[in-house]
Amino acid sequence: ERVDALFGPSLPRCTENTITDVAVLHQELNRIRQRRGLAFERGESARGVACVASAIRGHEGPVGSIALCGDMRTAQLERVAPLVVDAAREVSRTLYPELGAPRRGRKTPPVPTNTFSAETMDRLLAASSDHWI
Repeated sequence: ERVDALFGPSLPRCTENTITDVAVLHQELNRIRQRRGLAFERGESARGVACVASAIRGHEGPVGSIALCGDMRTAQLERVAPLVVDAAREVSRTLYPELGAPRRGRKTPPVPTNTFSAETMDRLLAASSDHWI
């Protein structure tokens, strides 16, 4: 409902990849929710730029995000996505440590634990690319 109220039936086009149909935007937002706040963007906001972002969660849900952007031709979004997810989780835990503990009178979903093994994280952190900003 908030998206519909903010944008109406159509969205302004920034590039040839921009989502301009509100129904398509709703589908993409649903996919992001299914991935627990992990979003991918390939040239939708700026031509030639790809991004991966993960939500920082607070008491009422997402309060911000961490994103990594780079050249769309060389960006390996799926490869760096675990790093972005783990960074957003750590920021969420640091800002809202109480979300991991049960609260009296209010049910708040816990911040998920790491999904990647230490070995996988070491391999991902060892990977380097000069194309990320």
